[in-house]
Amino acid sequence: MPHFDRFVGVDVSKDHLDAHFLPSGQQLRLANTPQGIALLLRHIGSFEGVACGCEATGGYEEALLIALCEAGLPAYCLHPSDIRTFARLKGKRAKTDRLDAKAIVEALAVAAAHRQPVLRTKQQSTIRELITLRRRLIAMLNELKSLKARMTSLETLMAIDALITVHGEARKQAEAAIAAAIARDAHARQTARRIRTVPGAGPVLAAELIGSMPELGHLSSRQAASLTGVAPHPRQSGTRTGTAGVRPGVPTSGGPSIWRPSPSSAAKASRSPPSI
Repeated sequence: MPHFDRFVGVDVSKDHLDAHFLPSGQQLRLANTPQGIALLLRHIGSFEGVACGCEATGGYEEALLIALCEAGLPAYCLHPSDIRTFARLKGKRAKTDRLDAKAIVEALAVAAAHRQPVLRTKQQSTIRELITLRRRLIAMLNELKSLKARMTSLETLMAIDALITVHGEARKQAEAAIAAAIARDAHARQTARRIRTVPGAGPVLAAELIGSMPELGHLSSRQAASLTGVAPHPRQSGTRTGTAGVRPGVPTSGGPSIWRPSPSSAAKASRSPPSI
């Protein structure tokens, strides 16, 4: 693991970036815009020995992470629950943007010693967004089909059928866009090809892994299995020993688990050659 002696924690919202610098204690509020991110990079100054981190916010952090990675700075995206747990451990209950930035940088100083920085590119972010859209469309289609099964009037059924057709076409367009985005990126294309050599792994699982788990290729097979949610975790306390079971992991990039696409496919993939 690299050694860091300076840390920058950033609390990201839709409109603002609240930064906290360690060990100086400097605080800074900037606009969450390309100009604001560029100004943050200038405030950081020398990149040597610096680690930057933020928490996953559902997408508002993407532009910052891409800019940090393009600038060559080690970037970390921490899960919000990890940051809040760390803050509560230190007896901190108050929550403001500035306090959140401080909590992020304090958690970052610990996490950076044990985790690999995230990898973000514009193309990978595009794939990630398209996958999110596909998930949402599938959820809406399932909801519409469930609703249709409970309706009886002809007018209602016709309206639902029309919506199902529209959303179905949108899903096909999203899947075509995902395939095209992967094809345009050499690294993503090679990763997808390797994933699909595993029995049970198809284009959906390959796209989910590429978009939701950018750490792929930089993890051991055990770490990858744990993050995908197919590695058994022991449950033992005192004299009680529970059965080891699997549960979805949380990628170190702070994003959602990829357990949803296909647990069986992910399980087969976890037994794949280490080259994947």
